[in-house]
Amino acid sequence: METILESQSFPIAIADGFIQDEETTIIMQCHDRLFNDVEVRDLSNQVLFTVESKGLASASWRRTVKDATGTPLFDLRKFFKNGVNRKWGVEDPSGLDLCSLKHTSTFTQFKALDVTVLNQADGGKEAVVHVRPKDQVGMTIQVKVKGAPVAEIQMTEANHSRFNFTEDRSVWRARVAGGVDLTLIVAIMLCRAEMQHSWKQ
Repeated sequence: METILESQSFPIAIADGFIQDEETTIIMQCHDRLFNDVEVRDLSNQVLFTVESKGLASASWRRTVKDATGTPLFDLRKFFKNGVNRKWGVEDPSGLDLCSLKHTSTFTQFKALDVTVLNQADGGKEAVVHVRPKDQVGMTIQVKVKGAPVAEIQMTEANHSRFNFTEDRSVWRARVAGGVDLTLIVAIMLCRAEMQHSWKQ
């Protein structure tokens, strides 16, 4: 059954200019496993965002998200403690923090994230967004604000072969409620894709 999303009157945002009035659907194609080539499109196949990385040359696995004009919007990077990654960070092009995504999974809530946002739509005030799996293996995850579902993200393709380079490494589809910042959802989608690519799940 399709989840009914709740539009938001008071948005939580990490960038300006990407809040839609009505529910929208976006598709993220990760063309390779190292995020050197990622595109986010709408249903008309128009490119909304692109993602680039230096691959293994970046110790923090930094990914740069750009808008359709090629203007950098934010970087997603990993934080490691004792060699284990439990947290991602989102920074603006000048290096200022925009949000953090903490891996909070348990045995029954694998792939859960708590996202702390310095809300750019509310003077940088802190807001919390929860990301929780809808199914046991996390094929579908829900993004919630104060318990209300505002987006649903689903992995629609996963190709693990190291030898077949004609297929996308993974493809993700997100339904996003009106009043929700698309850049925040893209950051969450990227984080979830990182988990899938790293753990092959």
